Amino acid sequence: MKKLLITFLVVMLGACAHQNRVEEPLRIMLLAQEDGARALPDAHRQMERFIYAVSGQLTQQGVAVYQGEVAGAKTKAQLLAIARNQTTPVVDFVVVLTADSQVSRTAYTTKIGTTVTGQTLSVNSGRVNGAFEVGSPLINRDAQCSRVCIKTATEDTLLTLTGEVTEHILGTLPGAKEKGKSKRKPSAPITQSGPKTVDFTLVFEGFNAQQMEDIEVYLPVFSGYHSMSYVASHRHFAQIQYVAAISRNKLNKNLNRVLSELGLTGVVRLSGNTATIVKGRINNTKDDLHSWEE
Repeated sequence: MKKLLITFLVVMLGACAHQNRVEEPLRIMLLAQEDGARALPDAHRQMERFIYAVSGQLTQQGVAVYQGEVAGAKTKAQLLAIARNQTTPVVDFVVVLTADSQVSRTAYTTKIGTTVTGQTLSVNSGRVNGAFEVGSPLINRDAQCSRVCIKTATEDTLLTLTGEVTEHILGTLPGAKEKGKSKRKPSAPITQSGPKTVDFTLVFEGFNAQQMEDIEVYLPVFSGYHSMSYVASHRHFAQIQYVAAISRNKLNKNLNRVLSELGLTGVVRLSGNTATIVKGRINNTKDDLHSWEE
């Protein structure tokens, strides 16, 4: 009887320990590979924004994402070595992404698009765990589309692939989708039963090019984000189409938060689905993007 009681206690303690054990998330590193003449460099603004957007969606799925310093590394062996040097904590997989721009000019139009290829490698063994390739539809710009015009269009087409690339990455990670289901924040599912996406027009007045670049990094971070693209952009003026499954009050709160985090003063005015953001004259101290939570 005493042995039976001891055995029972051991089994119960083991069961409690199993229930209390916290399952750690998968840890991955996202790296950009400049593989070919048309590939966007890892330090390119468009690529940085794309990597950040994918990282945000993977984090919502319960995956711990780290970003390494590429520093001129081009081969997969070099990128794998960067991931292996990450020791606090150790990374399980490295995802190597390459974005190729496509620009085709005719007498009447300029067609622009991007293609993203990816490979997921086991950091321990170097084995390829999965690979994929996705491409954006070509968008048309006028025949005289300038260098800035091409850069903006390339960025727009690249960001439209964020969700698709995220899904492909999750498909190459063992158990990632199952782990992420219970951890994902209820953000912006475009379903009949979920919140509906709304087309907002964001008009920025008085912001210079660098300030707009900083603002662009923040806008995809908020929950409910679906897509955004420039409608117009010139000196101290920008108009952005911003699609998100959020209310007008939430949009107002998010825009004021962006200004606060960047140390910018300004006024946000809402009229219907149009938000006009007018820059103030005095700037505050800019905060670190990674120091705040959504």
